Amino acid sequence: MAKREKTKYPGVYVCEAAQDKTFYISYRIRRDDGGFKQVEEVAGRQRRDAMTAARASHIRAKRMHGDQLPNRDRRAKAKAEKQKRTWTISRLWEEYIRARPDLKDNGSMNGNYHKYIEPHFADKEPKDILALDIDRLKRRQLKDKSPQTVAHVLELLRRLCNFGLKRGLCPGLSFVIQMPRLDNATTEDLNPGQLKRLLVVLDNHTGNKTPSYMAAYAMKLVLLTGMRRGEIFRLKWDDINWHRRNITLRQTKGGRMQTIPMSSFTESLLREIEEIPRGRSDYIFPGQAGGQRSCMKSAQTIKAEAGLPDNFRQMHGLRHLFGTNLGNAGVDRDIIARLMTHARDRSVTSRYVHYREETLREAAELAGKIVEGAAGDTVLHLEGKGS
Repeated sequence: MAKREKTKYPGVYVCEAAQDKTFYISYRIRRDDGGFKQVEEVAGRQRRDAMTAARASHIRAKRMHGDQLPNRDRRAKAKAEKQKRTWTISRLWEEYIRARPDLKDNGSMNGNYHKYIEPHFADKEPKDILALDIDRLKRRQLKDKSPQTVAHVLELLRRLCNFGLKRGLCPGLSFVIQMPRLDNATTEDLNPGQLKRLLVVLDNHTGNKTPSYMAAYAMKLVLLTGMRRGEIFRLKWDDINWHRRNITLRQTKGGRMQTIPMSSFTESLLREIEEIPRGRSDYIFPGQAGGQRSCMKSAQTIKAEAGLPDNFRQMHGLRHLFGTNLGNAGVDRDIIARLMTHARDRSVTSRYVHYREETLREAAELAGKIVEGAAGDTVLHLEGKGS
């Protein structure tokens, strides 16, 4: 390696190699804490930049007096300016979160972005992402993860790219991300004995107002309505229409506001919760300081106490059970899909079918009767509901 030589200008050095000269400058600048930092960097090359020792000395003087930024700071500033003009994945993420404030409490999505997407794609625009980059992500970061986790990460990346494309912010991906195959055929279920045991545990917590009583109430509400966990957490007292006997879900999975009927069983449960002396909050199941809840760890305790299967998800599994109970009772699947606000389960022709409110209410009432029957160890005989 060629050796640097001093020039007649203080703090200016030259290194000659490959028939070209590279000029270096050395100087001190004041730090924010009042001390000094020594900086050594390239001022330029003789052929490429027409650099001379005199020009290098002039650059050194400007940088010493703060009239010009050091190379590293200039590169950082240029990078920041470029990012302001381009829609990178990190900017799309920030805009996506601002556009969907209801997703801010989704810890899984935040975790997937910051752990898997941000380290590899934060500074890239969607058009600059290659299929090879996705393959590397799968091979290096997601190789030990379940197909479901891989699908969630890739779906979030695809969603961010499509978000920018649909809003005209930037070009989209130049290829289609291949998602892993998932086996979603398994529906979580509880046999009569397991359900009865769970109901006994839930009644114990709600009746004795144990530290887990709010989780028990939430799990009962899922059993009676089929609501999603996030919908339960976002539910406010203003969403309950006692007169019309319905519940408004303002942010369903499909992004639309929907209304579901409130059965007499659900109404009794909500009235019971309403009478519990608690701090003021708009939320039925408030989190810390009365704000929106983001988790319900006590539900895991209840699941263990009831001896439910390890693979049974304490909230989402009860939502599955709600649909299964109605399906086994012969309720039309389109009515079940309407109650569960799950459009994917409806047939194509169901878009032309509008069920009367009383029909939906009867099905909601039936869900409560099934749960009551399970708790009382009775057999519910249904007429006119099909086989």
